[in-house]
Amino acid sequence: TFKPFVYLSALENGLSPFEYYPAAQQVYTKYQNWSPGNSDGKHEGYYTMEGAVSKSVNTVAAEVIIRTGVENVINTARELGMKADLPKVPSLALGVASVSLQDMLFAYATLVNGGVRSYPFYLKSISDSEGNLLVEFDRPEPQKTGLNEVNCRIITRMMETAVNEGTGTRIRSTHRIRGDFAGKTGTTQNHSDGWFVGLTPHLVTGCWVGAEDPGIHFRTLTYGQGGYMALPVVGRFFSKLYSDPKYQRLQQVHFPGLNQELLAGLELPQYKEMLEIERPDNLIERLFAGKSNEEKLHEIQHPEKTEEKKGLWQSIKGIFKKGK
Repeated sequence: TFKPFVYLSALENGLSPFEYYPAAQQVYTKYQNWSPGNSDGKHEGYYTMEGAVSKSVNTVAAEVIIRTGVENVINTARELGMKADLPKVPSLALGVASVSLQDMLFAYATLVNGGVRSYPFYLKSISDSEGNLLVEFDRPEPQKTGLNEVNCRIITRMMETAVNEGTGTRIRSTHRIRGDFAGKTGTTQNHSDGWFVGLTPHLVTGCWVGAEDPGIHFRTLTYGQGGYMALPVVGRFFSKLYSDPKYQRLQQVHFPGLNQELLAGLELPQYKEMLEIERPDNLIERLFAGKSNEEKLHEIQHPEKTEEKKGLWQSIKGIFKKGK
């Protein structure tokens, strides 16, 4: 369940959601020959970030945290509001940190809010036995972080794909949850912990299933995965919630949309067996082609810089205008 934060940090630090990342198992000599593998034993092909989130590909998450920098990922987690002790190791991408469910859900709430922290609010007021108000508490004000809203929306979309096509599909197929829903499974490598976090536009819900002693665990991934242990709890919760007439309207609420141009760029195959070898004449094609997906994304992420460029271009054009 930590992987989406790795990909958010990658976007924050300039990595592209349009790039394909290798699923091959690699040895990272700088980190004591660390060589993570995928739970299904498959290490072929290339994934986009969206494909890697959807299928929970360990090797891609490892490569992305290496390229992004562990410190940068930790800084992003802190911006999201995570307070847990996060070890400065690349295996952080695979969930080695001990994070409470509350800490995890607070970070995901910031993500789904587009980079705005919404603090937990437990106690509204206290009254005596006769109903007289003794004290009333103010709800903490939301706090804007330095995270880019567009990047948060992109990660939320990737997590929607995980529910629609990836490791979280039981939310749809078994529990019949309709409407906008994003989610992420989580599983420790010895099958001792299972996680599932479910996001809707108005509600963040999560479940952790495990034992105090990590020595107590399932023997195989079949039963010891988050999609099998924790997802059903969240699924049944939402089934119960949406069956109540008071809350059925929540299914009609949508996540904030992404720019149509950006959406079109993200409609890439999530997986490729092989990548095309770039031809020399591709340089000419790029020179005379329109803006790349990366350029479009940068403009959407930073509209204020785009306006500055437009203003500068207008000034330059004004210099060459003929006087009346």
